Amino acid sequence: MKYCINYAKDFRFMDEVDEIILNHYSGSDFVIEFVPKLVKENKSQRIIVNLLDIKIDKISEPIIYIAKLIHDGYNMAVIILDKKEIIDMCKENNVPFFFSKHATNLETAYSMAEMGVSDIYVVEELGFRIKDLKYLKDKYNIKIRVFPNIAQSTKNSVIKPIERFWIRPEDTELYEPYVDVFELLSGEDTTRLSVVYEIYKQRQWLGTINDLILDFQEPIVPNTGISPHFGDMRLNCGKRCHLGRCNICTQMISFAEAFDNAGLEIVKKRYKPEYTEEDYEKVKELYKKLEERKEDESRSDQESDNNESESIEQNSL
Repeated sequence: MKYCINYAKDFRFMDEVDEIILNHYSGSDFVIEFVPKLVKENKSQRIIVNLLDIKIDKISEPIIYIAKLIHDGYNMAVIILDKKEIIDMCKENNVPFFFSKHATNLETAYSMAEMGVSDIYVVEELGFRIKDLKYLKDKYNIKIRVFPNIAQSTKNSVIKPIERFWIRPEDTELYEPYVDVFELLSGEDTTRLSVVYEIYKQRQWLGTINDLILDFQEPIVPNTGISPHFGDMRLNCGKRCHLGRCNICTQMISFAEAFDNAGLEIVKKRYKPEYTEEDYEKVKELYKKLEERKEDESRSDQESDNNESESIEQNSL
């Protein structure tokens, strides 16, 4: 699982975050100098340059410069308009590209894949059909991107925040087989981005949904009252609520309020990362010592039995 942020000077985890988007293009010379300083020795850190504001007749220069950085071993991509001329330039220079346009349905996602994008933003209703994208993701080797910390809907004024597409920190591991990048948003206050990043990395939030998820105005929903099965039920539900077949999300509000009023909390165990090679070596070493100890004990028991046998024989004589 990878995390992405839009570049902000006050972000505290610049060295460790997986992807950084540079939204304000300041010229090719700046990019050539800035990217190496930004990633330092970590060339695997992906830097995405937003080229949406560059005119078509001027865009060949930054693409060529970014291609040079890629040739030098830097992990780069660009965000562009879905214009054939720009797409062709990226392909000719082997520069990975994707669009700021979001996929809200499978048809849009498929058309983007056919154009050769490296990534696809999945939002709104398509977020409730995330498993259906697995075939597309594997066939075209595409990265699926989502915005977990904003409540998304085509008609935000009509659809309740609880029924929109967003993902709790506790539920992110459910999406790992289907999502490649969690792009975290700060809203207008960039200082909160570091805190949001930490919360999602730790996969636990003890406050209200409203304080963490952007555009989730009301009602106030304590996250510690949300059922641990909430993520499972929403993962690929296909928005059955709009067909009158489900009311789970709305019921979760009452459930969370009841727990909060009773002074109870549901706190999911922290996500446990996979064992490292070092961990495996420690286990193997402990196992080896245990086997040696068993052999020593067996040898000691055998010697004791032999001594006892000798003693019996001598006494019998």
